[in-house]
Amino acid sequence: MTEASHPRSDGTAPHERRTPERGDAPPRTRPAPCGTRAAYQRHLRRGEPVDAACRAANTYEAGRYRRTGSTRARPPRPPD
Repeated sequence: MTEASHPRSDGTAPHERRTPERGDAPPRTRPAPCGTRAAYQRHLRRGEPVDAACRAANTYEAGRYRRTGSTRARPPRPPD
């Protein structure tokens, strides 16, 4: 069986998959704004200098993770 005719595990053949040149690729999301941990990581990935707002956001989130052991916000407590 050739590579071009071999289906993937999800059952789609190569000609059935989305491609950017076909014009039906998913829309790109906007990058996270500066002052967030995601923006800090983006700066590092791209080799850009990290600004103070992104560095502060990363420091805060890293500290929260060390204190709580979780990256998720705590759910609100039910009323007594």
